[in-house]
Amino acid sequence: MQAHESSRQRAEIRLIAKLGDRAQHELTAATRVSSLADLWLEELRLEQRILAQTVDRYTGCLRQTVLPAFGDLLIDELTVGRLDRFLKVLAKSKPSQARNAKVVLKQMLSMAVRHGAIPANPVREVGQLPRARQPISVLSLDELDRIRAAIESRQR
Repeated sequence: MQAHESSRQRAEIRLIAKLGDRAQHELTAATRVSSLADLWLEELRLEQRILAQTVDRYTGCLRQTVLPAFGDLLIDELTVGRLDRFLKVLAKSKPSQARNAKVVLKQMLSMAVRHGAIPANPVREVGQLPRARQPISVLSLDELDRIRAAIESRQR
């Protein structure tokens, strides 16, 4: 989508208006998740509220995780149960990927709610994802003494 105006600011305003019109007319419960993903990414890039690296991470998450699982489904087929099962199974083997997918899905479906495609965001009702606990390690007194000695020798 493009917009041309006499200044950059006017072009951005016109582009935002066009995007709003497009999203408002195109997002329904029967919209495919893949189309919602495209509109959501377009909105993220247009708003420029988040870093480009974050948009890239979200795009990678969409391509690797979200779209293979849900891309062909309709928005209203993304139920709490379906999302909950998917994210919890994913979290068992790839916890960080599951957390990223939950963030992406939550933001996408928030957009769908804003545009009236669905009444509520099902990701909000998904349960907590399990977190891998890192074992706590403590230095022994001998290790601590060696570290202190090394620091002292470097300061001389």
